[in-house]
Amino acid sequence: MSAPPAHNAKTTKEPPCPDPPKFNMKKGKDFRPYLEGCERYIRLKINRFQTEEAKILWALGFLEGDKAMTWARSYETRMYQDSYERYVDWGYFKAKLRKECDLAEEDVEATVKMTNLAYNNDIGAYIDQLQFLNERAMLTGGALKAAIRNGLPDRIIELMSYWDLNTPKTTWQALRKAGKSYEAAEQAKEAAHKWGAASSSSSGKKEDNNNKPPCNNSNNNRKRGKGKNKAKEKDEAAENTKSAKRYPKRFKTYEEANKGVPQELIFKRLKFRKCTRCGKGPHNALYCAGDAVTSDASTTSKPKDTKVAAASSTASASTSKEVKAEKSVSAVIIKARSPGFVTEIDDRELDTWPISEHSSP
Repeated sequence: MSAPPAHNAKTTKEPPCPDPPKFNMKKGKDFRPYLEGCERYIRLKINRFQTEEAKILWALGFLEGDKAMTWARSYETRMYQDSYERYVDWGYFKAKLRKECDLAEEDVEATVKMTNLAYNNDIGAYIDQLQFLNERAMLTGGALKAAIRNGLPDRIIELMSYWDLNTPKTTWQALRKAGKSYEAAEQAKEAAHKWGAASSSSSGKKEDNNNKPPCNNSNNNRKRGKGKNKAKEKDEAAENTKSAKRYPKRFKTYEEANKGVPQELIFKRLKFRKCTRCGKGPHNALYCAGDAVTSDASTTSKPKDTKVAAASSTASASTSKEVKAEKSVSAVIIKARSPGFVTEIDDRELDTWPISEHSSP
């Protein structure tokens, strides 16, 4: 029996394929062309790579630059160490390279974003963004404080110094407390500014109405609807002007009104919506007629002088019979030789305010 004829094996010629591009692992550099070029070359010339180790060592030869070469030496060293068998795997090599390129500069970018982040009148949102970025930046100690303070106003930075800043946890807590106090003070200032602007505009309207010439009766009869609206506006302006005269403005600034009052006591009164000067009632400190109460034990403010105290006691005796239990407000104007006082009874409390003579009825 004759042997079967031997097949003439034809050697297949390898197709041409360019080498993969060099890769330096610099920030922003795309690693995909390098990996795709390596895999394309390995598939077309598979006979040259008998093992996974050969593929990895060949691919490491196309890395260049200090950063890439340092990473390549570290990877190759671990390939031949005990308990690092997974490093001799082409799939694991590609995964490690992708991870290194994605996270190499992530901490630096997060630090830059924390430094450039600006406070936008919302301390809660500001803290949330900083903590999210710090999960990548991993800042602590002085670096964390510097990144936090960079976007804050000077007032919040000053308030933060009143609390403990020794640990990251206490630093975040101090930032939240200082921001809440700052925002509460800004809201109080804005409300006082709007109230003052409304009062001044009402006074201006009344003066303009007083300077106008008397209207013709025939025109009033023709425009009855407009006449009623004008009369209503005059009544509202007169009421607003009368209210402004009852409670004259005593201080130009809140610093002057709250002089001598401790900062912590001011924050506490703002929290409970009390006057930051005397601690009594929800009135504005710029219009407070009482003395500054610098202790938390005092709950009521004394009149500024003896005349106010005398008028207060007299008015209290004369009106106590007429005041009932329900929450009503009544005002009595006491006439005297010198400028009089307005006595206001609100929830069984007596407040006395000085007014000028021409504001008396």
